[in-house]
Amino acid sequence: MAELRWSFSQIAPLTLRELFLVYQDALKNRWNFHATLLSEIHNNTVAAIRLHSKSKPKMSTPADFNPCFPKQNGTVEINAENFKVVGMQLGDRFFIAQRSGK
Repeated sequence: MAELRWSFSQIAPLTLRELFLVYQDALKNRWNFHATLLSEIHNNTVAAIRLHSKSKPKMSTPADFNPCFPKQNGTVEINAENFKVVGMQLGDRFFIAQRSGK
């Protein structure tokens, strides 16, 4: 929790689950900021390319650079509502992989 600059007295009353959710939210916020910067840099480059050549590269959105953004390809975002279910699914996958030797 040093990344959040919290003291021990602030994190002591929290459960491990609550700490995980706080950390995940902080990570998401950090990625949102960096993804927006990357998107702006990319879009400025694309605008310059479009001015000086016939190629038309695609503009981007911050979601294109953000690994925390939920994708449409079946990935699931872990949140407070689905924490228990996803945890059990991940556990099942872990034990199946351990039995099969992967």
